[in-house]
Amino acid sequence: MSIKAPSISIRWLVLGVVGLLAVILANEIARRQNYMVDGDFFEHWLAGRLVWTSKNIYDTQVWTPEHVRYGNTVDRNPVFPSPPATAFVMAPVGLLPLNVASVSWVVLSAGLILLSTRYVLSLSDIHTRMPYLLPILAGVFLFRPVMVTLRNGQFGAVLLFCSAMVVWFWARDRWFAGGLALGLFFLRPNLGLAIIGLVCIWLLLRKRWSALGGVMVSLAGLAALSWAKYPNWLAGMLAMGDTKLSNTFGYHPNLWGLAGGICRHDLACTLTSGSLFVLLLSGISVLAYARLSSRDNPKVALGFILPLAMMFTPYMWAYDQILLVVPLLIITINLYRRGIPYLLTATFPLLMACLALALLAVDLRLGTDAPGVILSLACFALMFLRVSPEQQKQPDLYARSPQ
Repeated sequence: MSIKAPSISIRWLVLGVVGLLAVILANEIARRQNYMVDGDFFEHWLAGRLVWTSKNIYDTQVWTPEHVRYGNTVDRNPVFPSPPATAFVMAPVGLLPLNVASVSWVVLSAGLILLSTRYVLSLSDIHTRMPYLLPILAGVFLFRPVMVTLRNGQFGAVLLFCSAMVVWFWARDRWFAGGLALGLFFLRPNLGLAIIGLVCIWLLLRKRWSALGGVMVSLAGLAALSWAKYPNWLAGMLAMGDTKLSNTFGYHPNLWGLAGGICRHDLACTLTSGSLFVLLLSGISVLAYARLSSRDNPKVALGFILPLAMMFTPYMWAYDQILLVVPLLIITINLYRRGIPYLLTATFPLLMACLALALLAVDLRLGTDAPGVILSLACFALMFLRVSPEQQKQPDLYARSPQ
């Protein structure tokens, strides 16, 4: 009697091969960084590890010796630089040895980036078109902020996934769930609070009360857990944040960095010029957004707000611009929906990746990340051009009418 060999799904076989290659590549990335013992990932891993103990991650007398214990010698903050909620997210990773944790984090981050791309593209049928999908994915993973996030084990992939889920939930009228996801930006407050604030203004104008309720529930839950575990966390984190901001103010890829470059980092001039830039761009944003017939569309709102928040916030770095993946994909969807030729639509993320790398060359020459603001400004301007009334010749099948 013959025995039939079990059939193996080609899809699962391909996924297995891709997964194995991802682990091998992640191990190589982490190994070249000495398993990230001297990077930002180390502090996130350490905070997650110490969550399981009674040690206070906002006590310098605890935090510094733990760095020494594990061999960290550079980029040492006096206390954990993020809210306790971020440490809670990292707690499962903290259970792993550092070498295993760093490799796992790179794999997880790549998976979250892939899922984020999938969920945003699912707002259109473009995600089913392989000739479009492959170059789009190549553009996403060659985008400098994405590469830096994976190389250094940054936290940005988690926030990118939150952004994608906000867009995905709200596009399906699941406003409360989207609000819960938006509240998770609290995990990186230096950038997240600006995004939450701007999005909440839009929600108020659109009278999306259930979404606002979701944001409040999410923020209240994270804050309550944080204070329950570490009652003194806010004072310690703010004191450390003030020091970091004062040491780097005017060098970030935002309007303040642009002002710093123009003023040659004179503090008074930088503050004045930066404030004028913020006010000017705010006025332009209000006028531009008022012209959009699709301003009730959540994906249009998020596409505008994400680059705007990154230009406004005083403290952020190039890897934080990973959130620009969302407006890049939204612009790509609009190009596809309007029948723009395949070559431009499919390669748009790749073109933006090339722009990011060109700006990196300028950054290295000038010794500052400030020119990177052009990337956020380009996304903001392209969002307006692709959804302005003159361009809206076809109805947006994914817009939702106000409730």
